[in-house]
Amino acid sequence: MRPYLRWGALSVTLYLLRRLGIFLLSLVVASILAFVLLSLLPGDQAQTMLGVNADPEALAQLREELGTNRPILTQYTDWIGGVIRGDFGLSRSDASIGSEIVRRLQVTLPLVISGMTLATIIAVPLGTLAAMYNRRLPGTVLSVASQVGIAIPAFWMGIMLVTWIAVRWGLLPAGNFPTAGWAETASAVRSLILPVTVLGLAQGAVLMRYVRSAVLEVLNADFVRTARAKGMTLGQAMRRHGLRNAAIPVVTVLGLQLATLLIGAVVIEQVFSLPGLGRLLLDGVGNRDIPQVQGIVLVITGLVLFINFVVDVLYRAIDPRLRASA
Repeated sequence: MRPYLRWGALSVTLYLLRRLGIFLLSLVVASILAFVLLSLLPGDQAQTMLGVNADPEALAQLREELGTNRPILTQYTDWIGGVIRGDFGLSRSDASIGSEIVRRLQVTLPLVISGMTLATIIAVPLGTLAAMYNRRLPGTVLSVASQVGIAIPAFWMGIMLVTWIAVRWGLLPAGNFPTAGWAETASAVRSLILPVTVLGLAQGAVLMRYVRSAVLEVLNADFVRTARAKGMTLGQAMRRHGLRNAAIPVVTVLGLQLATLLIGAVVIEQVFSLPGLGRLLLDGVGNRDIPQVQGIVLVITGLVLFINFVVDVLYRAIDPRLRASA
């Protein structure tokens, strides 16, 4: 192997290890914050579970079972040790928190990933056309359409789709994910079509604006004008030189939108009665089920940090200047 190839492989490995180390360190810090801040909330978990008129001996026994009478550091080490082994503990209903999170993720992850995939399919070609036809009728129409899409609240769009497509026309179910989950594949897919459409249209309208801005910036760049002067058409210049440069800010926005959807999908899950992770988090907050909330917050935080890790890796793959600087 040539020396520069060996050095390139070593550089990539070191970069990935460094980013992985930052990801793991951030996850540890996030776990500490999630556990400590939620544990320090005012109120007594045992008192909440047994009621205000509970017997003092019963309260003391429950605190011993929950471990809330131990030092906070001991509680954290026991909790994070269980999480590493895949044991998130038990909820107030004596259900396994880890199993419930896994079950709910089977709804939330397909919903979010499919929604962002649809948003990308909509936004990238239409945003590119809006930029290439800037200040002309097609570009103006596309820009107005994206502004309208941004202005319409996602929950209102969901209610309208449920009212017309599900209730009046009966074409698709209004959510109601099957109890058997993905074992009933056809029913599960049909129940996600409307919520995925809402997420795709809402996020696609936002992403389309960023794609348009990124492509406009590239169209005015010197390297595109140079390529045109060498005889390339606009389409050839964009495919050869422009799209990769325009992809860098778009990837950033995609990562932010995906992370936001993981947290904000609870609105769509409520509209379409989907048993996702967001609804489980709301239930845990409403019941003051601290262990359940801690587990869900840690999982969501880990997913968001992982998305940031993937975005950093994609930066290096897309932008040759980063590889050259390394």
